[in-house]
Order: sequence, then C-alpha cells, then structure tokens
Amino acid sequence: MKPLNTSDSEFSTSKQLKRDKEGWLNLKKRSIFKSWQRYWWILSDNVLFYFASDKDLEPIRKINLIESHIQPVQIDGKENCFEIKTPEKIYCLQADNDDILMSWVNALLKSSTAWGDSTVEENRLSIKGMMCQRCVKKVKEILLNTTGASQFTLDEAKEVAVIIGKVDLMEISHRLEAAGFLVYIDS
Repeated sequence: MKPLNTSDSEFSTSKQLKRDKEGWLNLKKRSIFKSWQRYWWILSDNVLFYFASDKDLEPIRKINLIESHIQPVQIDGKENCFEIKTPEKIYCLQADNDDILMSWVNALLKSSTAWGDSTVEENRLSIKGMMCQRCVKKVKEILLNTTGASQFTLDEAKEVAVIIGKVDLMEISHRLEAAGFLVYIDS
C-alpha cells in the first residue's frame, strides 16, 4: 500500500498528530489468504491512522471514526479482536492481550460520534464475580451475543459493563446470573 497523498489530508507528518492513543495492532487483510499484518496505529481526535512502523512519518491510511461502531469480537477463532465498522468498510483488528484490547476499544468509543450521540442509549451493569480470565471471557461472550447492543466496554477492575444500544437489561441480567454472576442494573 502506498502512503496517503498529503495534499488531501489534515497533516504533513505523524509528528504533527495529536496522539490520544498509539500502539501496535494487527489488521486482518482482505485477501484470499486472510492474513494478519502488524501496523503502528495513532488515534487523533476522531481519526485513526496506521503506519508500517512507529518510525514512519506518512500513514498508509486514515480511518474516519465519525458514525463508526466499535465492538470486541472473535475473528477466525482469534482472541483480543475488535471491529471498526465505518459507513464505508469494516476493519478487523487484534490486540496483543485483553488489557490492550479494552484500552483501544474504550479510546475508540470515546472518539466515535456514536458514543457521544444523545440518541444512543448507554446502559450500565455492575457484574460481580469476574474473578478469572475464563469468567471475563464468558461475560464478553454473553455481551457479544446480545440483541440490540451495537457496542460495549467491560471494565474488569470496576466490575462494570457499559452497553450501547437498545437492549433488554433484564434479559442480559438473567443470562449473566444463569452463568453464575451477580448483576445490578445501574441507573
């Protein structure tokens, strides 16, 4: 891939970007082989840029996060993945571990207009009992399979899930309780 034409972009080099978040992520390539490629990513306001390396000055591409939806998913059986769905394209990314995954998802959610859109419902659940990675994985699986949830974040340390979308909180609570968790709906 060639670098962006700087005449139609908002910057000249990566040095000029405001850096809300940056780091390495893997991007699933849309090819016959469905391979993954590692890139350096920089989040600046509501635009996500990716570079061949952390030393490069020109990005390969920029992704406008306006009207995008971000959510953790499992892709090809791989863990620590998330999707960025823009009006134009779906990007599949993978973080090195769960902490990095949630850090990126939270930062991207804050940058997308869907997060700040007052017409989008934000639902909070306190979920007690996430004591191991298996438990966290089960909670994520339940949230991923929730009808109406366009996005969610899970803060394991605070034991809180924030679910974006029109969802049935009682149904989610019952599913989580059936899996052995204690759930409180935050108002």
